[in-house]
Amino acid sequence: MFQALMRRKFVVSLEVSNRDSAYEWMLRWLSRQKSFKVQQMSVLTRTASFDHSSSDRTQAECLFGPCPNQRHYFFYEGRPLTLTRRRRDNVSPGYSDEIFETLEFTTIGTRATVLQKIVMEAQQFAEQEDSDHTVVYMNGGSSWTRQSRPRSRRAIESVVLPEGMSEFILADVKKFLNSSSFYRQLGVPYRRGYLLHGPPGCGKTSFVMALAGELRLSISLLNLSNRNLNDESLTSLLNEARVD
Repeated sequence: MFQALMRRKFVVSLEVSNRDSAYEWMLRWLSRQKSFKVQQMSVLTRTASFDHSSSDRTQAECLFGPCPNQRHYFFYEGRPLTLTRRRRDNVSPGYSDEIFETLEFTTIGTRATVLQKIVMEAQQFAEQEDSDHTVVYMNGGSSWTRQSRPRSRRAIESVVLPEGMSEFILADVKKFLNSSSFYRQLGVPYRRGYLLHGPPGCGKTSFVMALAGELRLSISLLNLSNRNLNDESLTSLLNEARVD
């Protein structure tokens, strides 16, 4: 009882779920910290799977991180911190392939300032790494998973479409992105769809990549053939599509 009381009074902690964008930031940030040296590591390898016409489609990203379900120690600005990466399988009925993970950071003190600073630093680090790239996410179970390393941005002028079509869609998307208040006033869902059609190789995928790069947005790729996808998870994915 005394130990629990002392922990509540003098220990602050932060938990980050792998269903949150910050989880990826934190793993990437940790992998670059010289003070974070662990004996037990795990590796996550991701290969490209979106734009098959891209010349870098065979590249893969290896992300080294702390081994799950073990406690790790490191220093940040002279302060000792404890990190525990917890992993649980099959936490959601119907999503047999989904893995739920959390990162829990703990340090001595009464203020969470240092933990908040770590999150902000990790976010800035990730944004700087991705500043000239397009990030692609794919659905896995009921959550979005980052795919491969970010792709180099492609100039929208490099995609050949019927005359004026690229400019029209780009202008329309920009108008939509600046009209969220208008949708709220009308009380209608803030969304807009475009149907791109044509035979393979006509530029549909390339245009989506170029458009996202021009607007500095990520892409969420919904795989409808995922065997764990049902009505509930589909609704959840659409409501939580990445916008970073």
